[in-house]
Amino acid sequence: MQYQSFREEFRDRSGRVKGKFGFIDPKGILRITEYTADKHGYRTKQTTRYLVKKDEPLPIIGPIPGPLNTRRSPPQ
Repeated sequence: MQYQSFREEFRDRSGRVKGKFGFIDPKGILRITEYTADKHGYRTKQTTRYLVKKDEPLPIIGPIPGPLNTRRSPPQ
């Protein structure tokens, strides 16, 4: 999976900018941050995280070993 990102931004008549941006990090987590920028500065409101990529299963190499604790019958 390639790393992906997005950005949305809206500006009102007073010059205030509201928006959000997000990206998928190397661990497969989508991180979204909402923000406002105006005469009071730049402020983030919320950061949300979603798992979008599950770990891939590990391949099995060779035969699966039997159980370690096997009971043996006593010799007769």
